[in-house]
Amino acid sequence: MKKCLILVVFSLSINFVCAKNPIRMIGSIYQNLDSALYLAEIKDIVRNDYKKRAGCEVLASQWMEEFNNSLAGTNPVFVLNVNVCQNSNNELFLCPDTARLKFNIFFFGKPAEPVYYIFTLDGKLSSRTSSYLTGSKRAAGKTVRQVFTRIMKKQPEYLLYARQLGINGILYVLNDKIYVFHFVEMREYELGDYLRKFPIDSWLFPQNECSSEYSHCLEIK
Repeated sequence: MKKCLILVVFSLSINFVCAKNPIRMIGSIYQNLDSALYLAEIKDIVRNDYKKRAGCEVLASQWMEEFNNSLAGTNPVFVLNVNVCQNSNNELFLCPDTARLKFNIFFFGKPAEPVYYIFTLDGKLSSRTSSYLTGSKRAAGKTVRQVFTRIMKKQPEYLLYARQLGINGILYVLNDKIYVFHFVEMREYELGDYLRKFPIDSWLFPQNECSSEYSHCLEIK
């Protein structure tokens, strides 16, 4: 009985520490990721989509082979979905996605340039594309590749994707801080500084309010 009690208290202590520390909390989500299993599940979804569209197994198998060949030699990077939301006191919070399919996958070639993106949304595969959508023509194609190359050279701990910011910048974690690299300005900000300079339109916030009482939400200072 004593051993069980110790284990329960220890587990609760870990959850409390993670909830208070954004980086540890995000890290714990990544630690629970089985990347090989997740990638296989995403590919199964792609394969089933091909079957529906092709109407026959032979053509679907051909498309799947072409898909796999296009990603040969690339390095998949798993990018956690997060939401920026606001409570009734206008405080901002970062809320990691809690859905089963919570990671996007960005495939990088050499030298550290992204070549393909698989996005998930609300727990489902939402899009597959070789072009990263941004909010400006100035930040298309070559610029996006340059941004990702510069970020990956820093060897970030994690990449994060917030749909409220996704078309303007990408988030990453480095040295226990969360940064946003702005595509157009080609410069980086700490997340709190970025949101003060580039406020998010209220209609982009999720409908449910965030609260510091929610263990999965992290207050943005």
